[in-house]
Amino acid sequence: MVCGQAYQMKNPGGAHAYYTFLFEPEESAGYYLDFYGELWAYEMQIYCQVYDDDGNLLTGSRGYYMLEQGKRYTFRIENYTTYSAAQSAGRLTMEKYCDWDECLEIDEQGYLTGMKERFVIACIPEGVKGMGQPKSRYSIGTLILPESIQEEVSVWNDWRAVYRYETPNTGGRYLAVDGVLYDQEKQILVNIPTYREGSYTVREGTKTVASGALYATNLQEVVFPDSVTKFEENVFSTDNENIRRICLPADAEGLDATQFTSLLYKERSCGVRYRGQPDREGKHILLCGRPG
Repeated sequence: MVCGQAYQMKNPGGAHAYYTFLFEPEESAGYYLDFYGELWAYEMQIYCQVYDDDGNLLTGSRGYYMLEQGKRYTFRIENYTTYSAAQSAGRLTMEKYCDWDECLEIDEQGYLTGMKERFVIACIPEGVKGMGQPKSRYSIGTLILPESIQEEVSVWNDWRAVYRYETPNTGGRYLAVDGVLYDQEKQILVNIPTYREGSYTVREGTKTVASGALYATNLQEVVFPDSVTKFEENVFSTDNENIRRICLPADAEGLDATQFTSLLYKERSCGVRYRGQPDREGKHILLCGRPG
């Protein structure tokens, strides 16, 4: 894929069609993937997923991206016709939207306060000291954090990444481990991205699980190590129906009950069942799912 060049996609009707585009930016900048789906009589719609060279899914959205020179991005496009039996065609174009230093809003103190557009891949540059509260809440696909952020960030709910976090360097306050965000200094699990699925075992040595760490999670199972001694309130969202198994630390019954407010609320609203006896690994198990 070449920036500024239009690419036509076709769909014969009656099925979904798939295209793959590779994009290597000639400069680090903000880009916009433009799409026009009415070249023929019937409208074409698309789904878009963006991957890095390691096969990590960065976002499942078409839109604005902060893309870096020297990296290669794979755009996997699935298209379909709004009227399934009809043929359709659409035009896809990658356009440069703005220069790299125009993508983000950074105040005089070096704090990130907003974005020029709702970038679904956002890279915070080195030199940014912290993150302030933006005018509106962002839902970012992948958020890349610099080593220069050493101060505690208290507004993660406003800067939530739903696919993955990345920290190219490991000397910052925050560390991404397999796409999951931790506070290295205080040994806190900050956030597991919403669209992560399957089972996840929290990093050994983690002491605290932050409020909102598993907000609206798509995980079916989460395992907390015995090093965890504190759960902040509202770790889980109360309307979550995906998680089926929660393994708590072996001494979970000794923790202050107020630290499990979100789990207790979940018990009332989502039918958590507490088995009562530790499993073979000494974990207490919560089996989740609406009573049926």
